[in-house]
Amino acid sequence: MRRLLLPMLAIPALTCPAVVSANDEPPAEPLALEEMQVTASAERADGPVQGYRATRSASATRTDTAIHETPQSISVVPAQVVEDIGATRLEDALDYAGGVERGNNFGGQGLTEFLVRGFSTQEFYRNGFAVNRGYPNMPDANTLERIEVLRGPASMLYGRGDPGGTFNIVSK
Repeated sequence: MRRLLLPMLAIPALTCPAVVSANDEPPAEPLALEEMQVTASAERADGPVQGYRATRSASATRTDTAIHETPQSISVVPAQVVEDIGATRLEDALDYAGGVERGNNFGGQGLTEFLVRGFSTQEFYRNGFAVNRGYPNMPDANTLERIEVLRGPASMLYGRGDPGGTFNIVSK
C-alpha cells in the first residue's frame, strides 16, 4: 500500500477557508437571467407522426422505443399517408406497408385475410389488443393514428404463431 506524505506547510492551506478581498462586494440587487422558453415536438409511439416518417414504435417491444434501436422489422404507415392517398378502408392503407398483401375477403363479408411476408393471417391488433377474433369488422381509416406492421416471428410477442408477422392499429 502506498502512502502519500504531505509537508506540514501544505495542510493549513488545504483546511483554511478562502480569503475574500475587500474589493469583492455583493451586488446591490440580484442578477436576473433572460426568460427562455423551450418547446419541442417529440414523437411518441402512440401519438401522431409529423410527416411520413415515424421514428418511434411500440409494437415490437410494447414500450415506446426508437425504431432504429429495435432489432425487429417494423413499418409504420402514419395518418398523413392514409389521408393523402384518400384511404377509406384499412386494406387501402395497408397497401403502402411493406410485405403486406390483401388476401381473400370472402365476397366482402368482413372476413378479410392478409398475407404478411407470404403467410396468411386474419388477426390484427388495435392498441396492442386483438380486435378481430370471431366475426371481425374492419376499422375505418379515419380512426387511425398509425398502422405499425411487425414482420417476422417477432409477432410471437402478441401470442400468435404467425411466422409472417402481424400489424397493430394505433387509434387516435
